[in-house]
Amino acid sequence: TDLNISSCEMWDFESGALEMLLLSYGLQECRMLTRLNLSGTDLGPHGAAIFADSIRGFAGLQHLDVSRNFIEDEGACALAAAVQHCTALTSLDISRNLLGGSGIDAFAGTLGHCPRLARLNVCRNDLAASAGLALHPLAHLVGNCRALTQLDLNESYLSDTEAHALAGVLSHCSACTPWTSAATSSCPAPRSPRSSTAALR
Repeated sequence: TDLNISSCEMWDFESGALEMLLLSYGLQECRMLTRLNLSGTDLGPHGAAIFADSIRGFAGLQHLDVSRNFIEDEGACALAAAVQHCTALTSLDISRNLLGGSGIDAFAGTLGHCPRLARLNVCRNDLAASAGLALHPLAHLVGNCRALTQLDLNESYLSDTEAHALAGVLSHCSACTPWTSAATSSCPAPRSPRSSTAALR
């Protein structure tokens, strides 16, 4: 079963809690969903946390797209905790969400519970904020996705140390190939990327 409500701005950052709650309650009754597209629905950090509670029981969910939602690191932590219960997941799009190192690190700690994940899109996030973390978040994330075959890093702003760590992990991923989604070139990059970072394309 597929559900696509992408680009339906049914709520906003300030006053959309009620609409998000209603959608969340409705989703909890859709346990048979295999594809869910919430791209461009302006979830924001708070909306992402509410939405996360509704997908914890989606064991059969295979494709999840929450791109272009400004969920930031706060929303990513809540969403990552829920995604680990989606053990059938094969494709995840978290691109263009203003994610920094801690947001990516949250997914790195949970996607190991999704052994079938083959396609991952993290493009156009600002990952240079990982300097203070013990592990390199993106390298940690990719290293935990054992079945990964397609990875989109287009315009992901990385520090030099993060890029080197990622290169080391990718050198052991013989099945992983570059992937650039058709939508990438037409979507705006995150706001105010750090000018001191390098872009890995």
